[in-house]
Amino acid sequence: MKTVGLIHAVFIGFLLTACGSHSNKDDYQPTQQSVYYTAMGKEYLRRGQHAVAMERLLKAIELDEKNAEAQNTLAILYERLDKKEQAENHYLQALALSPDASEIHNDYGRFLCRYGRIEEAEKHFQQALTNPLYEKPPLVWANAGLCANQMKQYDKAKSYFSKVLDSEIISEDEVLQRALGVSLYQMAEIHQKQGDYAQAEKHLQRYEKHFAHNAQTLWLGVQIERSLKKPVSESDYALRLKSEFPHSPQAEKLP
Repeated sequence: MKTVGLIHAVFIGFLLTACGSHSNKDDYQPTQQSVYYTAMGKEYLRRGQHAVAMERLLKAIELDEKNAEAQNTLAILYERLDKKEQAENHYLQALALSPDASEIHNDYGRFLCRYGRIEEAEKHFQQALTNPLYEKPPLVWANAGLCANQMKQYDKAKSYFSKVLDSEIISEDEVLQRALGVSLYQMAEIHQKQGDYAQAEKHLQRYEKHFAHNAQTLWLGVQIERSLKKPVSESDYALRLKSEFPHSPQAEKLP
């Protein structure tokens, strides 16, 4: 079954977050009310209702400032609002409260990568992977791959994306499905850039089996098939791009 939930923005530089749950160090349990407001804040954040999410998360922290999950989720929200200093402050508070939480290390690594602090980001991605109980390593591999790709470290990026593609734990988890889709697209694009058009085509075809196209993936298909001198396949991608995304920047590139 094809998934339509892959967000276009992911392909052009936004990294992935799970907004997962995690516990504080020393088995500290946040107050029930704080947990309740955190859950509401996460749900409103998922829906894109940022003002309400902010209100709920601030209340969660007011009720219990040691709630690492609330601190981390508020950091994600501030990051989405392009409030860099506030975001980093709450990421660091979350890590101080829960230093072994893979989710927080992944989110903070993603944040650092976004602002070009690549070496620091890599350390946090690696730290996220040290926890043998962490259930979503493909998410970290995908983010590490996106980070390496951002720096044009293509071979390193491919090694991370390959780990995602070889993972046996993707299942039906929505976030891990997104990690798989992003990794397949990025692998196709990198191989296209490196002139390995057959591998690029292979990865895009695998993408098509599981995920719905958007303008960006169809345009990549046009480029790959053009490079392989397959005019019929190129025309198929071009026609879909024109008909399904006629006003996209990619469609405007077509003759």
